[in-house]
Amino acid sequence: GSEGKGNIASYLAKEYDYLIRVGGPNAGHKVYLNPTPYTFHQLPSGTLHSKADLIIGPGAVINPGIILKEISECSISCDRLSIDPQAMIITQEDIQNEAGLKRDISSTQSGSGFALARKIMNRGRKDVILAKDLEDLKPFVRDTLEVLDKGFLKGKKIFVEGTQGTALSLYHGFYPHVTSRDTTVAGCLAETGISPNRV
Repeated sequence: GSEGKGNIASYLAKEYDYLIRVGGPNAGHKVYLNPTPYTFHQLPSGTLHSKADLIIGPGAVINPGIILKEISECSISCDRLSIDPQAMIITQEDIQNEAGLKRDISSTQSGSGFALARKIMNRGRKDVILAKDLEDLKPFVRDTLEVLDKGFLKGKKIFVEGTQGTALSLYHGFYPHVTSRDTTVAGCLAETGISPNRV
């Protein structure tokens, strides 16, 4: 729930060289800035409180309108943000398909679940759009596993910010009132491509 993940992540961000946000845009993380709070849906919550490089990994689900808005409002340069080419893009149809889930399971209707389902079910079809396929995102698209490997080799500190707690995990939460992914530490690491032996 809204227990302050954004503020805590933002506070800790100053100690790190890389900030990674996993999951989709469904969880808004509010950070208190002076004079107006800012809610991050796609970028890491420490974006404005640190100079760290930012990463959206291969397991992420992206709403292009939201991420481009945050990039613009936070004045993020293409050399600071790396978006993995394999990250899945949410369409308006995905959002519309989740309309009934608000009533059924209190879904945020972000389209994340339907986008992930399409990525699995429609492999090889043209309706699967990844970050590498969007012209507006191309300046930010690069292999994030390579970025992370270089960071680890240099002894950089890396911060992974999740979106929901374990009780909302697809596998370990209170089904059917769960989200569309595994929200455990292991699930978050899998979405970034970080091996557990790096922790």
